[in-house]
Amino acid sequence: NGWDDEQRAVQLATSLKGTALKVLSQLSVEDRSCYSSIVELLERRYGKMCLTLMWVRFQTHISVRGES
Repeated sequence: NGWDDEQRAVQLATSLKGTALKVLSQLSVEDRSCYSSIVELLERRYGKMCLTLMWVRFQTHISVRGES
């Protein structure tokens, strides 16, 4: 989709809800703009299996909004 790391981080962060959004607050402001930092934190909290499901939902969310 051509997004850089910061754009991916912003898109992922803005699509989080509930406890996943609360988990995001554990990161420093600087790390919140780093996609890999967000993914690592979510993996530690939810595990890879759940994170895979979240990723699929994120991709679906992007597709539904018509973004590429």
